[in-house]
Amino acid sequence: MRHPVQFQEPTETQGQTGSPVLTWTNVAWCWAEIVPAGGSETKNLESLQPDVSHVITVRYGGAINPTRVTPKLRILYGVRQFEIASVLNTDERNQQLVIAATERV
Repeated sequence: MRHPVQFQEPTETQGQTGSPVLTWTNVAWCWAEIVPAGGSETKNLESLQPDVSHVITVRYGGAINPTRVTPKLRILYGVRQFEIASVLNTDERNQQLVIAATERV
């Protein structure tokens, strides 16, 4: 795993005019493997989530667990943003999470 990523959650604050403003707050970071969807290892995820553009794999532990990493969060890699479509705890072994994601530009 060679890609440093941030997990971010949305936070709504009030702007100067009193209207709601959506900001993103960092909640965890870790190393990840980011692979474009389309390879043989991603076929099952693509059948479940057809709009998936990438599969992101991270190690399980600390703040990186299925109860914390949900589709409410987004993943930031440099300036690239990924919306989480689904999170799988591989074989329920609590060793890694496989995240189906869609890159937003």
